[in-house]
Amino acid sequence: MKGLTSNKLKIIAIILMILDHIGYYFVSYISKEAFDVLRFFGRMAMPVFAFLIVQGFFHTKDIKIYMLKLFITATIFQGLLFGLGIINHVYVPNFYIVINTYLNILYSFVLSLIMLWLIDKKDILKNKWLNYILKIVGIALIAFVYHLVNLELGLRVPVTILGFYIAEKIKRSGKTAEFTQVVMLITLVLALFADYDNLQFNLPSILSIFIISLYNGERGKRNKWISTAFYVFYPLHHMILYVTALTITHIVR
Repeated sequence: MKGLTSNKLKIIAIILMILDHIGYYFVSYISKEAFDVLRFFGRMAMPVFAFLIVQGFFHTKDIKIYMLKLFITATIFQGLLFGLGIINHVYVPNFYIVINTYLNILYSFVLSLIMLWLIDKKDILKNKWLNYILKIVGIALIAFVYHLVNLELGLRVPVTILGFYIAEKIKRSGKTAEFTQVVMLITLVLALFADYDNLQFNLPSILSIFIISLYNGERGKRNKWISTAFYVFYPLHHMILYVTALTITHIVR
């Protein structure tokens, strides 16, 4: 079958993410042109990951295990960031980076999955009205968390994931692939306005529709490494880049 499997999409998203974070951590050591190119391609990473999160929601055998893996990875990563942030502050105070000022995006993915679960599950409680109330209260609490806590990329993440979820439901109802892609494109545009202050910077994220549209609906060959790569590689590559940037700054400055 032609097109890209979810495994291949994941690899592409990881490559885009690495490019984005190289620009992010080494902005002081590369040219403006290089920074702009790296972040241009990097802006496409989050929507591809969001698409994969939605596909995971529909295809995973156990959504609770799926969310737990993401939550554990997010928490381990946040702890490592906290530790590096202390080293950064004490030993390399002239290296400033905002990654320590918010909770990482994996927490946002978990919250978004909880939101989808609340929306998608028909009978959480037996009583019809209590069921509706629970869903409304749950979604309101998630919205409150976004208002209360500074999460990476803010509302762009849940808006993107919700829109992709709607697109997938429309696809499953029998609509054409072209119609589904239009819904996803509208989602990407709406997500830009969820972070209006950075609208121009995030504009390249719309181009991710061309990558996502190549998805062929297949997972690809079962490969334990590819299945778990993101959980390991996401915090690992951040740590490598952060430590490298700290070391260079400590030596040079």
